[in-house]
Amino acid sequence: AIKHISIEDTPDVPAEQQAMMLSREININYQLRGETHFVSFEDSTFIDNLDKEFGSLTVAHLVLYYSNAAGDGLVRVERDVHYNGNLSLEAVVMDYLGRSPERDDARSALPDGMKILSITTGDGICYVNLDESFGTVRDDMDSMIAVYSIVDSLCELDSVTRVQILLGTGENSLTGAQDGISDTYEPNLSYIGE
Repeated sequence: AIKHISIEDTPDVPAEQQAMMLSREININYQLRGETHFVSFEDSTFIDNLDKEFGSLTVAHLVLYYSNAAGDGLVRVERDVHYNGNLSLEAVVMDYLGRSPERDDARSALPDGMKILSITTGDGICYVNLDESFGTVRDDMDSMIAVYSIVDSLCELDSVTRVQILLGTGENSLTGAQDGISDTYEPNLSYIGE
């Protein structure tokens, strides 16, 4: 358990601006299983919503599937991540899938700048609503690699057995066979390389 986290207060800076500063960089030292760890958050993933209180720092072991360098298969990447407990683990998985896996043999399968409109899970189905940029076919990647990067990664979570991907919002949401998006997907490990 984390016993103490200290964040320096800057009295000359208004509270709103301090919160903005916090969303850019947070440094934390903590003890876990007798070992000292240091975490530096240099982006906004630690603080999802400035209107909410800080959540507890949570550590998770994720299994993520990224595109291989050729764009015709998936590479399994295991990673321990630290995240704000206010975030759902599904949202954390999607955030990390959009980042570089920091390996030469793998890359993100998601389009640059893609936005997650919403993500919820119920009855074992994770509903992922993405902006229309996800439906854009990439010339350098098999069209189903991005779909199964999401599906296989989310289905590694205990709470998810199937994934439904929606594109857009409201009446224009896309499901069905259009752009390779179906009602729900189960994991398909056939894209994973040895």
